[in-house]
Amino acid sequence: MKLDEIKMTPGILKAQASKLTDAKIGIEFELIVKDVGLNTDEDFTSELDYSADESVDDYNWLRLSRDIKRFFIEHNANTHGEIQYTLDRAENMYNKWVKEQWDEYVKDHFDHWSQERSRNYPDETHEDQMADFREQYYEDKFIDNGYADLSSWLNEEELTHMRNWAERFDLAWPYYTEPPEYGIGKGSRSFSEIAHSFSKAVGMPVKFSTQYHKGERNSNNYVMEPDSSLHGDDRTDLGLEFVSPPMPTDTMIQQIHAVKAWAVDGDNAYTNDSCGLHMNVSFPGYELYKLDYIKLVLFLGDDWVSNQFGRLGTHYAKSAFDSIKSNAKYSQDYITDIFDYMRESLMLKASKLIHSRPTEKFMTINTHDNRVEFRAPGGNWLEMDINIVINTMLRCVVALHIALDPDKYKTEYAAKLYGLISPAKNDTIALFSDYQSGKITLLQLKQRWAKLKLDPGRGVNKNPKAQPLATKISKERYWRIYDLNTLKDIIQIKATGWEEAMTLARKYADNHKLNDDEWDIAPAKFG
Repeated sequence: MKLDEIKMTPGILKAQASKLTDAKIGIEFELIVKDVGLNTDEDFTSELDYSADESVDDYNWLRLSRDIKRFFIEHNANTHGEIQYTLDRAENMYNKWVKEQWDEYVKDHFDHWSQERSRNYPDETHEDQMADFREQYYEDKFIDNGYADLSSWLNEEELTHMRNWAERFDLAWPYYTEPPEYGIGKGSRSFSEIAHSFSKAVGMPVKFSTQYHKGERNSNNYVMEPDSSLHGDDRTDLGLEFVSPPMPTDTMIQQIHAVKAWAVDGDNAYTNDSCGLHMNVSFPGYELYKLDYIKLVLFLGDDWVSNQFGRLGTHYAKSAFDSIKSNAKYSQDYITDIFDYMRESLMLKASKLIHSRPTEKFMTINTHDNRVEFRAPGGNWLEMDINIVINTMLRCVVALHIALDPDKYKTEYAAKLYGLISPAKNDTIALFSDYQSGKITLLQLKQRWAKLKLDPGRGVNKNPKAQPLATKISKERYWRIYDLNTLKDIIQIKATGWEEAMTLARKYADNHKLNDDEWDIAPAKFG
């Protein structure tokens, strides 16, 4: 998806990025360096390799258990019995948490339900009411609306990654650092010699390590270290990663030119499909909770960037756009809430109903507490026009700045977000544009949305992705009439479909002398 609303020509990119003087960028230059050897007197010490960490599958307990077993039994690090004991402990913790969530849900919703119920069944006991309440609400409302969501529990317990599980449950870590596969003792140039040569080229100090992720990192120097995921053409060639410190945009542009000159003009290194060019971007005051991840993905043009570098669909750069599209398919139950937030210009809240989980390590856009890592650039980038590399970096800077500011390009973003979540792609964009511009009300939007889903003449029913939502809307039983000023419920009613709900709501409003601008209806999240 390209940035159609914001023209990203090189000139405009440079002009926009030049205004963002507080941006800081660090790049991980992955290169295959020629004629490299390790000193024979340097002992290699194997240590725990946390770079192999993975995010935990949070769709259901069965898949989570499968992944935990696969990861921790690897290399015979833990026994099947030890892993099963861990999973039993964790499942008990999860079940206890679900019970606590249900108790809170009952506390929040039972009394109102019970009062309504007692009007029709005054002799029903409290125990019978509670049994009926659970039967009606536990699966259809409590479970289906995400109150027992496994991902929420994993986030609360900080068990979203394999390393968290190892530390919490005292599991043996299966992966250790290993000597690089290529060039050990075969080339003639030492790490010290290469680091010195690279330092002269970029004009900055270089600290080096013969082990991955063991170099001394600070704001004043590069770090050079081996990367076993990079594969050269010759036994004397070694994959090395040169990690820059954070620096201003203009300085980083100079560094990109300098690194390419050292590699190509100096005949020191080359790149291939195994190489990455990860760009880490941040701004002062950046905080992860302020980031609108979907806005970032859409305005960056994530898949477009991946395609520029020939990295679309690779293992080390999984598509962030594909991820949010997948999440959007599972967000249709919250469609009314998303609309409400969008109309109130609360775009970040709308976005987080679709995507709020931590990103996977190998995602093209990988979020961190202090920065965002863009992993799509890479491949044989030394053979590309260097301006493509620079413009991609500027694109990342501008897109991140947009994604951190809820007021930037709100209308354009609303249209993009609506296009992402809408199952029907024909008339819905125009419909939402009318809503955003104030030509129609939220109620009119909801009514026309439902009609688009249910009218066979519009061709929507032929779309298998639209049909489940259409069916759900047509069978919705519980509705809320709410105060437009306070957004609090006035009363909840039962109806089958939008038209019946509107008829009943209108009757209620007339009986209670409510003006049209005082109320609205929406499907009730809880019955």
